[in-house]
Amino acid sequence: MTNRQSSLTFSSNNNNDSRVNNINISSAMNVFNIGEIAMGTALVSTPITAFYAALLGAFFIYLCIQVIGQRRSKKIGLGDGGDKQAIKVIRVQANFSEYVPFALVLMLIAEINQTNAIVLHVVGVALLVARLLHAMGVRKSAGVTWQRFYGTLTTFAVYAVLIVLNLLAMYN
Repeated sequence: MTNRQSSLTFSSNNNNDSRVNNINISSAMNVFNIGEIAMGTALVSTPITAFYAALLGAFFIYLCIQVIGQRRSKKIGLGDGGDKQAIKVIRVQANFSEYVPFALVLMLIAEINQTNAIVLHVVGVALLVARLLHAMGVRKSAGVTWQRFYGTLTTFAVYAVLIVLNLLAMYN
């Protein structure tokens, strides 16, 4: 952790002709390690959320590379070009980007609220498996597949668990 001090001072002069306010502002700006959040003067470490965010982030990069590869192989500059396979890989990536960030925010809040580590790991694994299943299901078929169904169902279950945990944290 590094600590940088910054201050801003305005001089004071209260003559009849000129009026300058005296303001002295001094603040400390802290730069924290990844996985730590400033909470007042204390630091809260969030390594579990950081871990699953990293895994999910790596998977998202993989999905992005799949979209880029599909567009390059079909010579599609923008959009899906009407190509059915391009539509599927684009939707997998887009769906991931629609659901995962908010789940990670909910998980981060739950971790800050000191939710049990085992519960957080179960939720993190469930989210990762859910998104993998969903991706496999959509890739397999544009229609309903068991992977897509259970991937979606598990994602919503993760949302529900995290929402309940965060609501219950108000009463602890």
